[in-house]
Amino acid sequence: MKNMKYIVVGVIVFVVIALVVYLTLPWTLLLGHGIVTDIADSIKSIGQEKPSPTIVYGEFTLELVYEIDGEIVEVSDIYICEYKGYDKESGKIRWKGYMESTGEAGFVLIKKPFQKVYCKIKSPSYYMGEEQYDDDVQPVVVWDSIFYGSKFIDDAELYEKYGIRIISCKAATPIENSFEDFSNINK
Repeated sequence: MKNMKYIVVGVIVFVVIALVVYLTLPWTLLLGHGIVTDIADSIKSIGQEKPSPTIVYGEFTLELVYEIDGEIVEVSDIYICEYKGYDKESGKIRWKGYMESTGEAGFVLIKKPFQKVYCKIKSPSYYMGEEQYDDDVQPVVVWDSIFYGSKFIDDAELYEKYGIRIISCKAATPIENSFEDFSNINK
């Protein structure tokens, strides 16, 4: 009888541990990957020339109007852009862009466990003066899943699957920036 109690307690402990691991492992892996990547980038940059653009931080007002299930939704937020370094291997400047209120890459339209649909209005490199686009502001809708990665969604799929229609968006004007320090890096 005493052995049976130990077996039952052992099974309960095992199930609780398995459940905790199952629920936290994906988030732990994502956070751990980000931390390890940041550390590796820092180690790689030791002793290297570290150019930076003249302006390394910017805040930009974005507005989005969309319809979801017949209801009109108007949202606005501040899009924060930060310089994150220069990748000598790819020859590209790295930027981080996120919404001030949520920390997300764009306006979150739908958020469910392990997936979300969000709308981005151009990239940090555009707002920080690195890339040039035409004046037409076209939002990009992205479906993101912890298990399947990300993919772009066109207007038809967005409406068909989620009942969402983008009505309009407004983006702040990009800054004028200087990238002179980068001109001789890959020579």
